[in-house]
Amino acid sequence: MVGAGFIVRDVQLVAYRNAGFNVCGLVSRTPEIAREVGELRGVPHVFDTLDAMLENPAIEIVDIAVSPDQQLPVIRQIAGATRKPKGILAQKPLAMDYCQALDLVKICRDAGIRLAVNQNIPTARRVGYTQVKRSLVPGRLWSLVRFLMDAIACNREPEHSGDDNVKTMVLIEACYRSIAEKRLVRLSEIFSAR
Repeated sequence: MVGAGFIVRDVQLVAYRNAGFNVCGLVSRTPEIAREVGELRGVPHVFDTLDAMLENPAIEIVDIAVSPDQQLPVIRQIAGATRKPKGILAQKPLAMDYCQALDLVKICRDAGIRLAVNQNIPTARRVGYTQVKRSLVPGRLWSLVRFLMDAIACNREPEHSGDDNVKTMVLIEACYRSIAEKRLVRLSEIFSAR
């Protein structure tokens, strides 16, 4: 786990423990906070640097819980490490803009690291998941999302590129915002990042 802020301390680490996930290590730009969070949540290894954490063979997936403006340098550092994890879970938004998100996809692809983006849906609690799902139908978008979810669940490569995934995330996020604000999707929300 990269990051030791409130969400990591009080939400993610608790949820991971409750789900039975084994969080092997924690690192933060402020080592003393990482040590405090690690002790509080029972994380067995707290590292002073990201490089030190990546050298540990127990680390297979790195969950990055930092602000979006910091994800690019963290992912670059992970991709450039001698020992690379199998996967990265980045938080949304993935990047500060669409072009940067594409760069992150390419960096991970070139390094042989699977990149996933946590798409928790805060607005779904208010408007209901079914309503969000219905807003994406008819059309191909929901089929594409289901296809990508199935590919992840079956641990196989989707037939769509990382570029397709980023475009889909942009469109879905625009749909969520429009539902929460009870309005139509604005084309500028989808195409402004180009």
